[in-house]
Amino acid sequence: MRDNIKIHFSSVSSRNDLNIKRGLSKMKIIKNPFPSRSGSPITQKLGWKISFIVFLVLFLVNGPFVLIESYNARKDVYSLNENRWDLFTEAVFRSIEAVMLEGKAEIANNILNDFRQIAEVETLEVVNMDGTRSFDKKRTKVIEPDTINRLIKAQRLNIYEDSNGKKVLTHLGLMHNTEKCQACHGKDSPYMGAIMIKTSLAGTEAKVWSMLLRVGAMGAIVVIGLLIVIPLSMKRTVVRPIEAVLSVTTEISKGDLSRAVTTPSKDEMGKLVSSIEAMRIGLIDLIHQVRDSLKKVKHSVSGFVTGMNKLTDGSEKQVVDSAEITTSVLEINTTTGEITEAVKHLHESAEGTLTTLLEMKATVKEVAENTASFASFIDETSSSIEQSFAAIKAINENIEHSRKSVSNTLVSATEITASVNEVRDSAKQSSGLAKEVTSAIREKGISSIHNSVKSISEIKDSADKTAGIVNGMRKSSEKIDEIVQVIAEVADETKLLALNAAILSAQAGEHGKGFGVVADEIGRLAERTAQNTKEITTIIEEVKGYINNVATAEEKTVNLIEQGLELITDAGVVFNGILETSTASASQTAFIEKATAEQAKAIKEINSSIEGVSIRMEEILNASEQQRAGSEMILSGIEKAKEIAQGLKSSTSEQSKGADLITLAGEDILSQVSRIKKAMEDMKAGSMAITKRIEAITDIAKDNLALAKEMTKESSVLGDSVGTLDGEINRFRTEH
Repeated sequence: MRDNIKIHFSSVSSRNDLNIKRGLSKMKIIKNPFPSRSGSPITQKLGWKISFIVFLVLFLVNGPFVLIESYNARKDVYSLNENRWDLFTEAVFRSIEAVMLEGKAEIANNILNDFRQIAEVETLEVVNMDGTRSFDKKRTKVIEPDTINRLIKAQRLNIYEDSNGKKVLTHLGLMHNTEKCQACHGKDSPYMGAIMIKTSLAGTEAKVWSMLLRVGAMGAIVVIGLLIVIPLSMKRTVVRPIEAVLSVTTEISKGDLSRAVTTPSKDEMGKLVSSIEAMRIGLIDLIHQVRDSLKKVKHSVSGFVTGMNKLTDGSEKQVVDSAEITTSVLEINTTTGEITEAVKHLHESAEGTLTTLLEMKATVKEVAENTASFASFIDETSSSIEQSFAAIKAINENIEHSRKSVSNTLVSATEITASVNEVRDSAKQSSGLAKEVTSAIREKGISSIHNSVKSISEIKDSADKTAGIVNGMRKSSEKIDEIVQVIAEVADETKLLALNAAILSAQAGEHGKGFGVVADEIGRLAERTAQNTKEITTIIEEVKGYINNVATAEEKTVNLIEQGLELITDAGVVFNGILETSTASASQTAFIEKATAEQAKAIKEINSSIEGVSIRMEEILNASEQQRAGSEMILSGIEKAKEIAQGLKSSTSEQSKGADLITLAGEDILSQVSRIKKAMEDMKAGSMAITKRIEAITDIAKDNLALAKEMTKESSVLGDSVGTLDGEINRFRTEH
């Protein structure tokens, strides 16, 4: 039993030491659960960060857009230029067709020379289907047959090439063999030939670059405007609310929960502020509940420590009493040994006396001396037995006193058990409260953050789609504007051509009337085109203004949403820090609950040990009573032997007459001495049993004392842990 108690105490002590070390390490970890913020607040540079992001996005988006639009614009301008030369080719064909039907080839050649005077025209030739120049007696070849075949397949060709370091366009258009022309050219071929025009592209390239420079300048102005406007607008709508939120969260990270945060806004920023305020109130309630629980735990721990001190004092007193009892029992054992030796001698003397009595008729004097010696020895034996009886009585008193001490110790242990149970219940209640608050923060706070992130992400996706649609509309409007500008330029050029044609027709007189009619038609067409172009330009400018306004508002919305998403993410980090603190508090209270449960179990074992000691004390007391009864019997026998010895002494003068009576008396004495010897042997065996029982009680008392000291030490550590936790909780400020 004693070995089991030692082993169990060792395991409990090691587990308690491990749990306490873990608890203290956890308390050191959560000593400063909130990260400190150092340096400049994020809001001081938020506007410039947003401006940089906007600039970077515009650069990444507009860069490829400008390149693509430059390519498309160049392509569109070149396409319009090709269409313009198609019209010019058609005009040349119609001009020479009218005079050729009348057989006036010279006039047709003059008309071609007039067209060659136009500034953009570098070369103008009428080519036969075999590639030779028309109106040329030498029939100089100007086009390869392969080019003629390509022209027939495509109906028209535009060949871009370099000539003397300049880019030129060679435009080829077929002249169809109409019914009017078949009288001269026959019906064998559907084509009479082709018109070849070479023009310089320098003017076209200049127009393209001018247009691109205008677009780039407008884009730069828009970017600069956004870089100025966005930080100013963000400061009022986003930065200031963020500054308020960061100020409050910084105070919370320092342990100050007394500062409330409110906002009249109902948007995502308002929801974020409301969530932070709800979190602050929840933390205040948690801290108040933990403080109340800690007060109860501290009170219970104080009672527990007091009870353990009483238990220690009782155990120490029990050890001292056991030592005194052991000393007394050892003295009894010594005395009992002496008495046993004396009884042995007495037995031997009785045997010798009986032998002597048989011979006392011859030796009366010797018998008288032996009888006197026997009486003296009986007196000494009686004195020793009386001393042994007094020692046994003192032992009984000490045992009774020790039994009372054990009873008092058992009562103290019962009180300690009640205190430990109260500590365990308080710790269990604190653990439940901490778990409830932690669960509420995890379910409500984190859920609110996740819902806010999800809502803002959906809003951002919708805003991004809207921004993409607006950007597409803006690109389309700009493309239409460029096309309209090119159309206007073509109309202006067409008006100039019509004016030149009118002048040439006037110079040709009667022969130029047909050409004049064509020139008038071209002029009216160019005038109508210019007028329609102006109207389209006005409408497009209005649409572009609306689209730009929508695009600007949409970009602001997207930026605000992104900033709100970042803020909610930061709030999520703060929530996680708070959740870790709540979880650590719950772990600490659970540790206290577990420690008190183990202490209650250990105290229960102490109670069992004390009850065992009480039972053994009762057994010792019963054995001592039996020994006392044996001593009384021995004392009675000694008294009887003393009386017999006195009778022998008084009747020595009559020994000769009463030899038979003396012999009987000797036998009676021998019988009494044998009984005394047996009683002394039984008393010696009882003393040895008492000594072993007392040694066992002493060992148990020492074990209980060591266990009580360890429990006192554990109680002190538990009190220190509760005090440390109380200090950490009191670090939080919940009121102004």
